[in-house]
Amino acid sequence: MNISSLEVRRQSLHAIVGVTLALLYYFSIFGPWHIFITLIIGIIISIISKTKRIPFIGYCLDLFEREDERHNFPGKGVIFLFIGVLLSVELFAKDIA
Repeated sequence: MNISSLEVRRQSLHAIVGVTLALLYYFSIFGPWHIFITLIIGIIISIISKTKRIPFIGYCLDLFEREDERHNFPGKGVIFLFIGVLLSVELFAKDIA
């Protein structure tokens, strides 16, 4: 099985972001409102990134995003990750989420 370096980078980013968000939530540094605001900002950046190149965001998308998703729905993986995190913290108790 041949796993591309792009997929390794993508999965590593998702793991790092997920663990970081879990720790920030566990230690009450980052709450549901922070996650929600970050999600909204991410969606806005995704919409803008479809037509314009934002310097740092464009570099990150080049490094982590699949080519077909780069043009259709930039940042899709991270946006859905944040949606999942937001649902988890809202639906479950803190020690479970």
